[in-house]
Amino acid sequence: MSGGTVGVAEMLTVQETDTFDRDSTIARNRLGKILLPPKYEEFVALVRRHRPSELLPVLGAISAAQSLDVYRPKSNHILYPWSIAAAARESIAWGNEYRDKPVTDLALAQIGTGYSEARDPFLVEHGEDGALMSLFVRTSFEQFPHQHSLFEDMARVLPLFDQRVEGLEIVTRHAWAELLGCSLEDFIRVGTLLSTGCWKNSGIFEPKWLDQDNFAEIVERVPKEQTLEVFARHFASSWSEARVSARRGRRTNDDLRRYDFNSLEARPFVEMTGGRYLAPQSSYVSRKSPYLNYSLSCSSSSVDFFMV
Repeated sequence: MSGGTVGVAEMLTVQETDTFDRDSTIARNRLGKILLPPKYEEFVALVRRHRPSELLPVLGAISAAQSLDVYRPKSNHILYPWSIAAAARESIAWGNEYRDKPVTDLALAQIGTGYSEARDPFLVEHGEDGALMSLFVRTSFEQFPHQHSLFEDMARVLPLFDQRVEGLEIVTRHAWAELLGCSLEDFIRVGTLLSTGCWKNSGIFEPKWLDQDNFAEIVERVPKEQTLEVFARHFASSWSEARVSARRGRRTNDDLRRYDFNSLEARPFVEMTGGRYLAPQSSYVSRKSPYLNYSLSCSSSSVDFFMV
């Protein structure tokens, strides 16, 4: 992709050429006005310039390409995984189809830079005790999960949660079936199928694929009805459901809104036109299997879920 990174100065001023005063380490424009880091709401405004129907598929394609590329340097990426996830969330929550700005490389660079340079709630001009450590904690929460190896995360689930040790049963298979709607092994198979579909099809999954001849061997191992049930129960949501979820529980403090829970982590696929489902951030599909199992096991109130 082409298009260079756009800095704070270019984003916040329109007619004046901006400079950086190295002596004072403060960004100013030619009139001497101090340029403060942009607010998070300005990042949201950059996202809302585009139709969700045009922006989300582009984000899905970029994230799908990145998902299989976890070991390579990311310096040439226009968007990083965490900014893709945030842009997708805000587009679903607040975007509309009455916009006409095209999704170009420059527009994507502006979105990525707008997210990266949004002001920190505690690293402000007057300073605050513990601000730097607080930044590290939030950055770790935001970025580190996207840098895990997806294959290892998915491969650990069965050895950790489905092994049988004589005289010791931590989680019963009946409990897994009750929670997931299928066996744990079948759930992992469905998750692997959906992840692979994302990676190979720019974030898209279509249920009708399961009727194709090339899926016959897969359907033999995991029946179509079971795959679709797990998909609907744990991975997918309609557009209206996704919008409600993306708006729910948001902070009133604008500077902290970037750290709100991303509802795409809970249900990574959103229904688009024509019965297609799109995962704007493909890594959420792969992470769904290991993280869902952990969260379900911790929150379960089933009497026989834990047996020692």
